[in-house]
Amino acid sequence: MEYVASFDIGTTGIKGCLVSRDGEMSHMAYEPIHTYEGESGEIEQSPDDWWEGVKGIFQQWKEQNAGLTKEIQAITFSGQMEDVIPITAEGSPVRRAILYSDGRAVKQAEAIRDQFGTWSDSIVNAVTGTTPVAKIAWMKEKEEDLYNLTSTFLFSSKDYIVYKLTGQSVADPTTSATTGMMNIHTRDWEEEWVRFNGISLSKMPSLMAPEERAGMVLDGVAASLGLEGDVEVFCGVGDAGATTISAGNVREGSMYAYLGTTGWVATTSTDLALEAPFTLAHLPMERLINIAPVLNAGNVHRWAVETYMGDVSDEGFKAFDEMVDGAEAGSKGVLFLPYLHGERSPVQDPDAKGSYIGITGSVERQHMARAVMEGISFSIRQLFEDVGRALSSKVEWMTLIGGGSKSKAWCQVIADVLQIRVHVPRLGEYLPSFGAASTAFVGLGWCEDYEAFVDHYLDHYVEIFLPNKSVQGVYDQQYGQFKKIYEQVRMIDS
Repeated sequence: MEYVASFDIGTTGIKGCLVSRDGEMSHMAYEPIHTYEGESGEIEQSPDDWWEGVKGIFQQWKEQNAGLTKEIQAITFSGQMEDVIPITAEGSPVRRAILYSDGRAVKQAEAIRDQFGTWSDSIVNAVTGTTPVAKIAWMKEKEEDLYNLTSTFLFSSKDYIVYKLTGQSVADPTTSATTGMMNIHTRDWEEEWVRFNGISLSKMPSLMAPEERAGMVLDGVAASLGLEGDVEVFCGVGDAGATTISAGNVREGSMYAYLGTTGWVATTSTDLALEAPFTLAHLPMERLINIAPVLNAGNVHRWAVETYMGDVSDEGFKAFDEMVDGAEAGSKGVLFLPYLHGERSPVQDPDAKGSYIGITGSVERQHMARAVMEGISFSIRQLFEDVGRALSSKVEWMTLIGGGSKSKAWCQVIADVLQIRVHVPRLGEYLPSFGAASTAFVGLGWCEDYEAFVDHYLDHYVEIFLPNKSVQGVYDQQYGQFKKIYEQVRMIDS
């Protein structure tokens, strides 16, 4: 049996799977990752923890079957994007990685935006406190010694693992579109802009297409992982690209929502003018991903389960689902603003707060719990409308993937709030790993292109949630109220 080993290096953990040449996914494995959170909102992870996690998954495979890893022909990846991972010339981390959700560089972003106009048509995406170009500027200002120690900046968790496997520093166009330094048209670094920001081009990784080979696994590393022969390592793709492919969204106009720790709503297009907070390079050269990200998704779901059930095991999540299903739509008028972790869209405010509105004496625990899921779903509806506004045809259904799609109660609430069909594929949590495998399938010549991968290997929807028309009026009214909450809370909190 020939396998591609595919890894998704996310926020809370690393998921790995083996994908056979006929497209079957097997031997799913998981290793958790620790996140370091500072008193001033710093959000960091240790790159070496990622490497230990990947090695841990290889160890799991070897323990399952001593010969399993010897059948791996190639390795590829998906990973969190918009990180800043500085490494030395020897490949050691200079400091912990500054994660995508870390917004410490607000001041630096403001200064960069003042000079951004000349390059906005090529960079496209706005520079914020989470954008790598601003984080690098923060590092130059606050950690000059560490900046000077940096030989190369990497921008996705997967790229550090690619380096550990091959000794090569690479980046893919999907990830690089989030850095504030890549020309979206040419899919290359905007060199003059990079230099304008005082960043040496020598510190930038090589840009490669996701299906390009970054290198072969180094001999000593291969032996320690149980690999045999020459094993190719592909550049892979940032999580938004892998997720988009795994949702089957490769053709123009398709739409999906990713419900991970954080999340997003996205569509595939060829139109740079389409309104969305982010426009990313898709895996097919001529296509784009228009994406609206949120910082509050599965993390808020987990907070609610822990708060109301006191148990975040599978049984706790199941009991929470039953509680939500037991409350009527609209939660007796209670509204919940889900910005527990700041927000990126539909509002850009790292200091945004969550809140409950409309609590009365008749409100019970189950209504408070359901209001949380309705609040996150209203936020998703805002993104859905923002991303879909410029599409030429009405969106009648969307795919839900990620860990949150395991919650049937949440899927139904989203279908009711958006009033569209919701499709949930099989093995939702591991779909980004499967989507990432497409880069190796194309690179190895196992399939012709990404459309062929979607057509031939994606075994789609196992469950469809239909919208309940009887609750449309309730949710339309509440949605109008929901959109007013943020500004009112912000004024109180300022």
